[in-house]
Amino acid sequence: MKKWMVLAGLTLFLTACGGGDGDDAEAPETDNGNGGEESSEMGDYDVAQAEQTYQQSCIQCHAGLDEGGSGPALANNNLAPDEIKEIILNGQGSMPAQSHLEEDEVDNLSMWLADQ
Repeated sequence: MKKWMVLAGLTLFLTACGGGDGDDAEAPETDNGNGGEESSEMGDYDVAQAEQTYQQSCIQCHAGLDEGGSGPALANNNLAPDEIKEIILNGQGSMPAQSHLEEDEVDNLSMWLADQ
């Protein structure tokens, strides 16, 4: 019985972290007076696009940026955009690689997360 519960929990966790299917609600658009563009040490990024990618691919495990879920909270992470990009592309710990994301989505998301 115990093994079955662990297997069921693990299956649910891995399924949830696999990425969105596009049916999730879109992230609210952020208007900061410059067309949604912000700057990071790696360059400019699109806030609205980053929030949408987060909603579709990250929120299932990481919940709100300050909350965390089955994955850690991502706000105040003290990681550089390149470090975040590496984790997104290759996974870390129980987080699988997010191979369903395009390179520009990963770049944009990693810069946005570094600024949170």
